[in-house]
Amino acid sequence: QAAPLYLSEIAAAVAGIGGEHPKAIRDRALLLVGWWGAFRRSELVGIDLDHSEVDHPDGIIVTLPKSKTDQTWQGRQIPLHYRNDDTCPVRALRAWLEVAGASGPVFVQIRKGNRLLAGERLGAVKVSVLVKEAATQLGLDPAVYSAHSLRAGFVSECDRRRIPTAAVRAVTGHTSEQMLSNYARPGQLFDNRSEEHTS
Repeated sequence: QAAPLYLSEIAAAVAGIGGEHPKAIRDRALLLVGWWGAFRRSELVGIDLDHSEVDHPDGIIVTLPKSKTDQTWQGRQIPLHYRNDDTCPVRALRAWLEVAGASGPVFVQIRKGNRLLAGERLGAVKVSVLVKEAATQLGLDPAVYSAHSLRAGFVSECDRRRIPTAAVRAVTGHTSEQMLSNYARPGQLFDNRSEEHTS
């Protein structure tokens, strides 16, 4: 399992991506949308604007036509909510869409010179590369981080904050509580303190 990137680490990583050139805008959106939506890397790069409701007053609704936990092709909707800080996935994504255009794949490739390749979907491996770069920037060991660190980080942060697992699974798409047991659950450790049984 990849090590989780917690919210404070994502915030620091995004803050470290300076500039208002296309790659910086895309990479900030990629990290924040990936984290808040708890997307797998294939799901993240697979997002199409045609499947997203970007004009919703509360944020953006992303529809996944199919995912690992949706083998019946029924689709799954993931809401991205506004936040009042620099980790807001909605504002980051809107900033990117102003650059990238209004149709086709949301996250596209960028060549040298910040030249966008419209319609050329970003490869899933690039998400892991970006996460490893973020980890390095933060002084962390990039070897233990990957694209899955975004999804794992969301689950672990929610657990640390004691967010009800039903609410977490509504985002991640996990069908059972047991499925979350593969992730770091720091809140669980503190909920089972030995001193509660010895006092």
